[in-house]
Formats: sequence, C-alpha cells, structure tokens
Amino acid sequence: MDKSFAYNLKLARLRCGFTQQDMSDRLNINRTTYTKWETAKSLPSIENIKMLVKILDISYDYLFSEANRKEGEKYI
Repeated sequence: MDKSFAYNLKLARLRCGFTQQDMSDRLNINRTTYTKWETAKSLPSIENIKMLVKILDISYDYLFSEANRKEGEKYI
C-alpha cells in the first residue's frame, strides 16, 4: 500500500483544518472508509481522488509525492 499517499492525504487535511468526519461528510462516505485511506489500509477510487484534490485544493502530484515529509513535521 502507498504510505506516501496516506501521509500526504492526512497532511493536506490537517493543513485545511478538516477532521476525518468533515472529509467523509464532504465525500459522502463512511468515516471508517476515509480513515482506511489515511492509514494506508485501502485506496480511494479515481472519482474520490478527483474529489479529494478539489476539496483539499491540492494537485495530484502533491497527493502522490514522496517529498512532503519535511513540510509535514509541523502538522503531524
């Protein structure tokens, strides 16, 4: 499972000040499903990835990059 994706998703959510419940409500999914994405237990569908990028105002590159660890130190 892609741990970079999970880390970046959590980082982007925290930067926006959203809770996991906020995200699941916006995506119209169960919070448990969303939590699995942030813990690298599953990956979202392409449609959900498109929605994540829009909701979090990030690029696809950011979401899948391995270079966000340094930035994340102040959030996570």
